[in-house]
Parts: sequence; C-alpha cells; structure tokens
Amino acid sequence: MRQIQTLTIGGIVSVWMMLTASQVVTAAEPRDWLVAASSIARLADDRIALMVPAARGNQRQLLISRDAHPVTLLDFEQPIIMFGEGGVLSARNPRCVAMAAAGDTLHVIASSGGKLSWYTAAVTGGGAAKWSSWSLESESDLEVDEAIVTPAGGVWVVYREQLGQDCGVAAATLRDGRITRMPIVRTQAAILSARGAVGDDEALQIVWAESELAPRVRLARLDTGNGEVAQVRTVGDGNAPDVLRVGQTTFVVSEQSDGSMLAEWTGPDAVRHVQELRGRAGVRPTLVADEHGVAWLFAVGLDRRAMYYRRFLGDGFGPECECNPVPGVWQLSGGFSAQPISGKSAASIALLEARFVEEPNEYRYIFANLPVPRYSVTDSRRVLFLDMLEVARIDNVQQKVATAVRSEANPLKLNGPSGWYDCAYAGYVNVIVEGDKFRMWYNGRSDEITPDRKFVMCYAESTDGIHWTKPELGLYEYKGTKKTNLIFPYESGACEPIVIRDDDDPDSSRRYKMVLEASYEGATCVYLSWSADGIHWQWPAHRLWGKAAGRNQTSKGFHPWLEPLLSFFRDPLEKNENYRWKMYGQDAYAGYPYPLPLRTRNLSLVHGATPYDMFGYIENPVLDPRTGHEEDQIHGGLVQPYEGMYVCLYQHWWDRDWKVDLRLAASRDGIHFTRVQPQTAVLPLGPDGSWDSGMLCTPNFLFARDGKLWLYYRGSIGTLATGRAIAKMQKSPHEQKYDPWTMMTGLARLRIDGFAFVTIAPMQYLPQPMRTTEVPDYRVPTMGTVTTIPINAEGIARQSLHVNLENFAPGFAWVRAQLRDADSEQVIAGYSFEDCDPLRQGSPDHVVSWRGSPKLDSVTAKRVRVEFQLHGALDSPQLYSFWFAEL
Repeated sequence: MRQIQTLTIGGIVSVWMMLTASQVVTAAEPRDWLVAASSIARLADDRIALMVPAARGNQRQLLISRDAHPVTLLDFEQPIIMFGEGGVLSARNPRCVAMAAAGDTLHVIASSGGKLSWYTAAVTGGGAAKWSSWSLESESDLEVDEAIVTPAGGVWVVYREQLGQDCGVAAATLRDGRITRMPIVRTQAAILSARGAVGDDEALQIVWAESELAPRVRLARLDTGNGEVAQVRTVGDGNAPDVLRVGQTTFVVSEQSDGSMLAEWTGPDAVRHVQELRGRAGVRPTLVADEHGVAWLFAVGLDRRAMYYRRFLGDGFGPECECNPVPGVWQLSGGFSAQPISGKSAASIALLEARFVEEPNEYRYIFANLPVPRYSVTDSRRVLFLDMLEVARIDNVQQKVATAVRSEANPLKLNGPSGWYDCAYAGYVNVIVEGDKFRMWYNGRSDEITPDRKFVMCYAESTDGIHWTKPELGLYEYKGTKKTNLIFPYESGACEPIVIRDDDDPDSSRRYKMVLEASYEGATCVYLSWSADGIHWQWPAHRLWGKAAGRNQTSKGFHPWLEPLLSFFRDPLEKNENYRWKMYGQDAYAGYPYPLPLRTRNLSLVHGATPYDMFGYIENPVLDPRTGHEEDQIHGGLVQPYEGMYVCLYQHWWDRDWKVDLRLAASRDGIHFTRVQPQTAVLPLGPDGSWDSGMLCTPNFLFARDGKLWLYYRGSIGTLATGRAIAKMQKSPHEQKYDPWTMMTGLARLRIDGFAFVTIAPMQYLPQPMRTTEVPDYRVPTMGTVTTIPINAEGIARQSLHVNLENFAPGFAWVRAQLRDADSEQVIAGYSFEDCDPLRQGSPDHVVSWRGSPKLDSVTAKRVRVEFQLHGALDSPQLYSFWFAEL
C-alpha cells in the first residue's frame, strides 16, 4: 500500500461548459467506453459522486454534488482531475475505470495494460481526501467492467483478462491488505463484456458474453468466501448481458441480434422464466434494484434518441417507459451508468450518460436523478395509479386512462359578435375560483382580416363556471369605445396568458402574476406582469426573454424559448430553491446548437429561483414526440403538481391533417415524464363536424369543484392545417375580409383523482387448432391483485385506509384489501382478504373495514404492504387511488 497526496473537495463553479466542450473522437476510441458501468456512487453524507471522462484531453474527473438532491451537472462542485495530466491519482489515463462507495470510503479501480490499480479514500464535504492505493500485476491485458458493493460493505470488481487467444473473467477484492484475485472462467472464445451482482448470501453472480461465431451469454456463481466457482451454465444467445440479485431471485438480461432484449429470472423454486422484450429500447440493458426491492431494466433506444426503463411487477417486466429524451440531433452513446440511491431524505436512481453529435464529433455528459417514491401512512398525499411506481406487483390487472366528460353547455358562450375583438378566437382560458366567483382571463382575436389585427387579452366572470359575463372595465379602447373587457392595450398584441394567484408573495401589489406573449416592442417577447386585483396589470411588463433588444435578449435557437405558454407556478414539491418557479410550453429549438432541422415541437421547461429570472432547463425537452405513440409533434401541455407528483395533459399532434387531442403523462420531479397509456386520449376529439372535432388545446390549470376536476379547453372544427386551408379557400387573399376559422372554449370534467385507474385484465383469446365451430375460446379473468411497495407504518394505529373506487356492476364486482408485514411478507392477522368487508358501491372516498371496523391499531409491523383484490370484469371495478387518513 502507498499513500497519495491529499486533495480538498470544495469550491462551487459552473461545470456545464467544461463538460460539454467538443472532443474529437477517432475511430480507435469506442464511444461506449466514455461512460463506464460503475461511474456513480453515493457517499456517506448522501451526496453523489461521478467519474466522468474529461470532454477535452485524455483525462477523467471526479465530480461531487453540493447536496443530496442534484438535478443536473450544474448542481455539482468543481471537477477534480483524477487521471491524466495533472491527475490526483495518476498522470496516465487508464483504459477502464470503475467506482463504488462503501460506508464513508470511496473506491476507484482502474485497469491499464496488465495492471489493476485500486484506490480508496474517505471523502467528506469541504475536507481533505487522503488516497491509498494497491496494485495487481498480470501478464494478461486487463479491462475492468464493474465494481460491486456487497450487503456486508465489501467491494468486488469484475474484470476481463486476455493473453493472446486465451481469455478469461475474474473477480477481485481488497482482503488482508492486498488485492485478492479469484478466477471465474478461462476460454479460447473472445470475452465481450462481463457484469456481476451480489445477493444477501454474499455470493457473486457473474454474467458475460463470449463469442466464437455468435455471441452467447454465460452465468457463474462465485462463493466469495472460499473462491469456489459453481453453476456455470449457458443462458442463451445474446450480447452485453447484465445480472441482478434481488432476495433469492436472479435476473439476467441481454441484447438480441434482432433488436429485442431477452430477460430471464430464477427464484428460490429454481424455475426458469423467460420474457422476450420488444419495443423501442434494446441497447446495453442494465439492471438495478430500487430501495423497495423492485428490479428496473434500463436500456438505450434502438434509434439512440432516448433512455427507457421497465419495472419488474411480479410476473414479468412491465411496459416500456421513456425517461430521458435526447434533444435535437444528439444521440446516446451505448455506454451509461445507473445506480440506485437510498438517502436519508429521498430515494432515486441516478443516471450518467454520454451524448454525441456525429458532425462535428462533439460529446456532452448528462446526469439525471429519477425519483423513487416513498410512502408513509401519515403522508397527506393520495397514491394515484399513473406511473405505477408505488406498485410492486400486479396479477391479472391492467391500467387504463379515464376519459373526461364534456359539459352539455359546450361550447361556452364566450365568442363575441362578428367584427369584435374576441369573435374568432376565445380561448387559452385561465380560470381561478375565489369563493363563489369564477374569474377568467382569456385570449381573443377578431375575425376581421386587417393589417393591424392582433391578439387581445380579456377578462370575464361567472357564478357557475358555465355562464359568463364580460364586465365593461373601461381600461382600454377598441374601435373608439372603452366599453370593453380588455386588460391590456389592443396594440400590445398580448396573448397566451397564464395567470396565477400568489398568496405567498408578501407584496400585495403582486398578488396576481401573469406570464404572456406580446409584440409591442416590435418583436415577440415573453413578459411577466403583476396586479393587486387581477384586473389592473403592470404595463409595460417585465421582459423575461425574447427577440427584441435588451435584457435577456434571445433569438429562436437559444434557450429559453417557449411558445405557446401553458403552465406557470410556484412549485410546492421542488426541494431545490434554484428551481422553485417553473414554466412549461412548446419549444421547437431544443438541442441547441444542434436542433432538429424540421424544428419538431416538444414540451420544454423554464425554471428559476424567482419568477423574474428564469432560464431554460439545460436538458430540454422534458417530453419528446419521437418517443411517443404515433406522435408527430407536441403542441405544448399543462403541467400541474397534484398529490405529490406532476400531472401533464399534453397536446398530442398526429395525422397528416395535424389533429390534436389531449393525452396523459406523469412525473415525480417535473423533469422526467412518462406517458400513461399513450395510445388513449384523456380528452379525445369531438364527433366529426362538431365544434371541437379538429384540435384541442390544454387548459392552464385543473381545479376541484363539486367533487370533480374541471378543465377548460380550446377547440376548433378545423386543425392547424385544415383550418388555415379553409380560411385560404374562401376567397383570394386580396378579397378575404373575414377569417372563417373559429376557436371556442369548452368545459370537461374528471372525477377526483380520475386520470387513470386499475381494473381487471381484459379477456384473452385462446388460439385453437382448426375446428368446425366458429365460437372461439377465451380466458376471462375475474380476479386480480395489486400489491404496493413497502409503506412506513409508524403511526398506523391512528389511521384508516381509504380508496377512490368506481363500480358499474355492484351486484357482481367488488374490491377487498389485506395488509402484509413487508419484512416477513406474512399476512397480518385480522387484516386478510377474508376478514375484509367487500366494497361494492362506487365512491370517491370509501373507508376500508375488516369485520366491520376500519381501525388499524392491531397492526404492529414497522412496514406494511397493501394488497388490493379486485373481482369483476369489463372495466368494473375501477380503482383510482388509495390513502391513509386519521380516524
């Protein structure tokens, strides 16, 4: 062992430009090596460490987050060069590096040629790190693949060896003051990659791909106590395999030559299960387990445009979900690192990846932190079935998206008479309910086609949210009269408002805030205005960004640039004060300086510490149409915090006629969104020929009223394509005086929590050999179960379990619940399915009872799982949410 100089970890600088500077990549430098499998570690103080290749030069850098909740690389301290010129550990940059943290010790293992070097140090915030090192010499060339932390706190490294045509896989650990090597296999076949995993029994499972003619995957078990290798077997054909141990279950996954992935898992019963996974992802499958013991499978998309994941839900891996779209013409490298993080205040899965542009050979490195939810019986939030992250297992159950119900009063009577400023357009509605008064701010436009025709901003009021009056405010003139409901001058061109009431601002003159677009400075800009009463607004407004000269000047192609604006709020869920304020809208320039040539619209984010100083999220977009379902563009979307997560109703643009309906997505951090059953619209287009049969635009807010979620939306009979075509076909341009394309406002409602639900799986057709009868055979499930992740049960004696349930067949369908001890997995006495009183009637708030009592004071388990048993068919019953509440 030898000692190496100390380094001080501290100092805060922006690392973005350093990590995204261009790097010329030669053909001899495989891109997949740019991010190693073990490049992320959680330190003892919950901060996150990254080992990142330097963007310029032959170096590797260590980055440590400033706190336990980093969002992007901007939340990390100054990079420290570890290898290469000026490196703390070595002036040479090794070929392969792996990193892991055990307790308060950080382990860095590097290989170069025939030398394996192992470095350790206790890394603490603001202090000095004194590194110690050990080395192992070999005649073979060594390539480190992965570092693994055991449940007991030990660290193992899996690596490959090659001496001529003789290849092998080995594992090593620090033991008795030296590196102890344990060989796994020797073969004449080329070893393409190797990975490892350790279970609760401390045995090391190692998987590798070897190639003679076609790659095949092999698996071995190493007893880390005595070094004995057992159970060497061939899993099957495939490449780039990974392995994971969760309890007594071993998972193996690998790439297949046809672009699919093959997953295999074997439990304590030794029964081998195999699942073929086909979808958009199929490159470099990687397995991790979150703190709840749920296996996640990450993989790069076949088109290198996004990262995807699937979660293991008991009988197989679930649907494919996008988590990291890649902007512009950037592409993902095949190499990435995924690491589960279980901190004191939060859990997540951290991702580190490399992205590149082929011309001009530029790389950048991206950090993402995907939240993994925790739940407690004393939490105030309800659990919704959107991204299903509180669900650990399902059986004979499917998730479905609910459909919003349109009001019979649609379209609402907002459009004015022909020739007035809001006759053609009356949309982009914002509604805030204050007591018994509904207050509306909306966008208007005249049907008169004149050189100075502009968008206008209007105000209306209602006592029921359906019948609206337009008060004569007397503020601004139109056609010689001030008997208008205009709240900004006509010549301002103000449009696309987002209005919020900010009761947390101590300045009452800024109680209401509005983000809007306007063109009064000669070019379209985005502004922030404020008001004490919601009627008299600051004008001129505070410019946030735009194309006019002055502060925060931008041009299209630079961030931030959002249009139209659709959501703006102070985020109550955000832990990082630097990102407290958020704004979402449409962005066609993500990926700068390499956006898509066709400027595909997507959903993007602008955020900041205050509403007066906001900047674009550096990894926009947050939702990309290229990862959607038959999706050409995303024409913006609503994003709103709801029950501890972010609900998104996005404008799904498809078809040659540019049709737009509203679909559903969800996020845990407001950044990484997952579509929910993307083939289904939460608000579909109206019937052919109806006023909203062409395109729909999302509201800015959802609000609860009369037991429902209300959403106002804009609709038109024509689409963006056909509406404009209709307008142009009426008369020649020089004769056209009126715009026949009308946009109106409608109202739709959902039940409380009614975005998506779980219900019994559909009938399944059973193929049969040819026979005379024409009646096919079906499997008709009538019973299904949903099992949650472990729930913190501290304080459960004072709680009761509630569910939001719909049931259209109360004489046949029902729901029951039981509680399991999450540690022993035993059903808790008195709280079994048999003890539960069936819930047969639909209600937004059912209290679950067992033998007539809702009390949970007999539960002594520290953690529980809730299991719901659903009985029925044909979408009955429907379970929307559950929660705990005090008795």
